[in-house]
Formats: sequence, structure tokens, C-alpha cells
Amino acid sequence: MGWDATAKVWRKLVCNAAGKLIIDPSEILEDNPTDNEVGKAPTSNWAFDHKADASAHHTKFTITEHDTPDRHALANLDPLVCSEAEADSKISTHKADASAHHSRYTDAESRAAIGNLLDSNGVMLKTLNAGYNSIDKVYGLIFKGSPTATRYTLLTNWDDDNIIRVVGYASAGGYQPAYIDIFNGTGYERVVVVPVMDAAILAHKNIADAHHSRYTDAEAKAAVGYNGTKYWSCPGIHFDPMTPASEDITKTNEGSIVANATGIYLKAAVSLPHGATVTSAIVNGNASSESNTWELYALKLSDRSRTQMAWNYINSADNSITQAAVDNSTYAYFLRTSSLAAADEIWGAKITYTL
Repeated sequence: MGWDATAKVWRKLVCNAAGKLIIDPSEILEDNPTDNEVGKAPTSNWAFDHKADASAHHTKFTITEHDTPDRHALANLDPLVCSEAEADSKISTHKADASAHHSRYTDAESRAAIGNLLDSNGVMLKTLNAGYNSIDKVYGLIFKGSPTATRYTLLTNWDDDNIIRVVGYASAGGYQPAYIDIFNGTGYERVVVVPVMDAAILAHKNIADAHHSRYTDAEAKAAVGYNGTKYWSCPGIHFDPMTPASEDITKTNEGSIVANATGIYLKAAVSLPHGATVTSAIVNGNASSESNTWELYALKLSDRSRTQMAWNYINSADNSITQAAVDNSTYAYFLRTSSLAAADEIWGAKITYTL
């Protein structure tokens, strides 16, 4: 019995009288070999016929034929190959040919051949000119003031991290602090590292005479003139007519604006610093204009709604301000007058505010 692993069942096996397994030869042999067949071998019948087929073979080379260059490719190498003895002979012949050699350079002659760039100890004697080419794969550069100096500075790359390190070294003391001085046109200024700078700052911090008491917010504002009472003003010619047409007004050389007809309304844009607090406003003009009023408005940018911040008659101030804080992020500001009569003249306006 034999186990069929595919079907997972036991199969009966056919044997001869001697107990040997009987198989189908065609399962492992074929009479004519097939290309790419790796599971079957040729039969004895095919091998016998192949041996007897004269056209399938050539006559075996003799030793003489094997050594003939035109009959065997390897023989073409013969003129190029020599024995060890032949090689030794050729080398000896070349060695004895004086015209094939020059006298060996002395050390001095070798250094002269490269322009005496180095001395006998390999120390450079001249400035290295790289000819505008890079110097590649340099681990570090050592700077010494003289051949006998006992201290030097090492400039090196650190662990391929794109970091250049500057290190001082003393023969008797090992690694030392390193410094870099940069020429500023008249002298040198030292580049200091963070710990040195920190120490200098700390030392300065502890010098009482080098500092004053810290400003309060009010003192700081006062020091730069930011606090206190401030003013915005404009001349009359800053105003423009709303109605009627612009030809009904005159802007004078003196900076005022004059109404040339009845029913003239004027307006003027106002620019105040964000965060200011308006404390007073006034519009000035000639005596005939005093029966008319002026108004200060905050115009809400999102919907054009208006808030009246102040109003009064011309030449009279208003010190009671509505919505006095200036908010330029939300509002724009402007002045306007009531209806002016012919010959009414506006000289200018002034707004007082604090910061």
C-alpha cells in the first residue's frame, strides 16, 4: 500500500514475484528528448541511435591539431604567453639596458620636482593654491603661530552633523578655550560663546549703578510722549461739500472754505489713533456761520450705521463725548456741518484726545 498525499487515501501497489515495484517507464523516460523537460531522461534506444549517428559528431582532435592556431582558439594565445624563465630573461635584459633608465631621484630632487612645496619633514613651505578647486575630505585644520609654538587651534567637523568645532590645545595643558576675533576695520572684536556671554550679562546685572528702576507703564508712555493730551486738527480746506455741487464753494489760499450759496453742507474725514479717548471737539468759522451746527460721527464699517459722538454750534466746543474710545477696527470717523448760507466760512476743526 502507498499513501496518496493529494487524495489522502491508501493506494494498492503492483509488484512482481520478487517483490519489486512495477512502474510505467513512460513516466520517467522518453525516447526522444524534449527541450526544457527536467522530469524525464532519454531512453537507452535513443542513446544507442545517437551514438551511431555520424552526422551528430566530429572527428576528435589529435594533439597536433590541438596545438595548431588555426584549428583551436586557445592556441592563438601562444605567441603572447611565455614561461617564467622567459619572463625572467626579458626582465634581466631590460634591467641591463642603461638607456631605458635614469638615475634615481635624491630626496632633494624629488622635492624640487614638485616645486619645493614640502620640506624633508613633510611641512609645507609655500602657500597652497587650490586653483579655485575644493579641498575635499578634510577632517580638521590645525593653526599654529610658529613651528615651535606649544599651543594651537583645531578647526574640525564633528560627527557629520554639519557642525564646525573650534578647539584650543596646549601641549602642557590639553584642551583649552578657543576664541575668534573678527576685524572690524580698525581693530578686532571677539566673538563670544553663550556661557561667556551669560557670565558677562550676569556680572552686568549685578552692577547697581548700571541700571535704574524699571519704568511703570505710565512712566514708559511719558518717556516717549505717548501719554497725556493730544490734538488732531485740520484746516477748512479739508472739508468738502455734500450738497449741492462743488462749484458752490471756494477753498481760499488762507486755508478756509467759503459757501457761495445757501444750503451748503460740508463734511471732513477724521483720523485718530486707535485706542485714543476723545475728550472734546470744535469746528471754527466766521461770525455768520455761528448759527449753524457741526457734528462728529462714528461710522460703523459693517453696516454704515452712525453714532453721533458730539455736536454744537460752530465756534462752540462739545466736551461730553458719546462712545469716546476710538476703535479703528470697527469704525471710521468724520465731521459734518448743517446747512451753510452764502458767505459762511469754515476756518478749521480741532479734536482733543488722550492716550
